[in-house]
Amino acid sequence: MAIAAASFALAVVGYRWLSITSSTDAQGVDTPAEIAAPPLPAGSPLRSSHRDESQPERTPTVDWKPVALDQGLIPDVRAALDQTSLRGTAPDGGLSFGEDGQLIVNADLRHHLDWWLTLLGEMPLARIRTLLLDNLINLDPGQAAQVIAFFDRWTEYLQAADALAPATDTGQRLAQLSALRRQWFGADAQTLFADEERYIEATLARQSALSDPTLTPTQRDAALRSADQMLTPEQRQTRQASRDPMLASEQTAQLDAIGASAEQRHQERAAIWGEDAAQRLAALDQERALWQARVEGFRSERQQILANESLSAEQQAEQIQ
Repeated sequence: MAIAAASFALAVVGYRWLSITSSTDAQGVDTPAEIAAPPLPAGSPLRSSHRDESQPERTPTVDWKPVALDQGLIPDVRAALDQTSLRGTAPDGGLSFGEDGQLIVNADLRHHLDWWLTLLGEMPLARIRTLLLDNLINLDPGQAAQVIAFFDRWTEYLQAADALAPATDTGQRLAQLSALRRQWFGADAQTLFADEERYIEATLARQSALSDPTLTPTQRDAALRSADQMLTPEQRQTRQASRDPMLASEQTAQLDAIGASAEQRHQERAAIWGEDAAQRLAALDQERALWQARVEGFRSERQQILANESLSAEQQAEQIQ
């Protein structure tokens, strides 16, 4: 349980940052200051592995300053992108702007930036930032500046999340992250992280219900249903889709154990999965039976060959093959 919780907490954080403050690319070429990620402020908690508790918490503000891109670097950075794992792929998510030209902060924006950040480990952050800026070349300069400013805030947040003090369990880690997210993004944290946090909270509730020895079966079922209700309809559908094959396999094992007839198997399955699914499962039963018959036939023939004392060991091995 402790190992599972630790793995789950690492998945929540998402990234383990590698050489993120470097402004030198993989070939040892310094990235010009005008396109490098901005330096961290003097009071930033990111200057050390953990935040100095004596320093007041800050809610970063975004300054939409114009950004410059050295056009002479474009061929090199584009060529570098063609040598990465993102070669031939299209960016995830997307960018949206309101009628007033302001960047809309939503899950698509987060997915878009995270797509670029998958390059960490293949190139330094400063070069990734340059690639993103080049990709924004067709946007209004003010809109491009907003995207870059949010990218800078997003990467600082991820570093801060990675530098959080160790948590004793997944619930504590989620609470730490939730507070940090609202410190960095305010009301936008709801749009950026609500679905993720809801899914984790529901998973923790399920784990608690399944591991609580004091609950009766009725109480446990009620707690599990309550946990499922915490999910969005889309999340429930995804969870159910991942669980259905396992449940169908368990049902088949139970039907096999009681020697259920073909008619009984069909009725039991149709009641849960529907008529079409019951027919597909029946077809799988037939395929499985044919395969099992072939296996049993091979085993029987093998035993007969091994029992034939007139054959040498080499002859037996040759006939078995």
